[in-house]
Amino acid sequence: MKEDKKLLKDLYRSTETEEDVLNNPDIAHLYIHHNKVIGAHLLPGLAVNTKENKDGVKVDITLRKDTHIKKPVHLCFGMFPEKGIQKIIMNVNIEKRSKISILAHCTFPNAVDVKHNGCKDKDRAGSRV
Repeated sequence: MKEDKKLLKDLYRSTETEEDVLNNPDIAHLYIHHNKVIGAHLLPGLAVNTKENKDGVKVDITLRKDTHIKKPVHLCFGMFPEKGIQKIIMNVNIEKRSKISILAHCTFPNAVDVKHNGCKDKDRAGSRV
């Protein structure tokens, strides 16, 4: 767990965004390194389910009916190795009369040969992002 916290801070620093995101209880976030969730903070009405795969992760996000998230939800995807694949399968469901803003950070600070793919759940073969 201690290693995950260090990895989380290092991954976050590489995005060059404000540091209060990780410590602010009013800001929801999800941090994924390669295929592993290394940090998350959710707010009431926001449900996130993840499933780790060999080369990435499946993320299901649901914002419940009548839920308003005031500050942007931060999603950070990345990896530190020079080589690898990160495949993101993302499904987002926003229920009636709900509001959300999502800010995605993708960081690969040491990349030499990294593929970052996204695909719909129905199209697991993927499409390049």
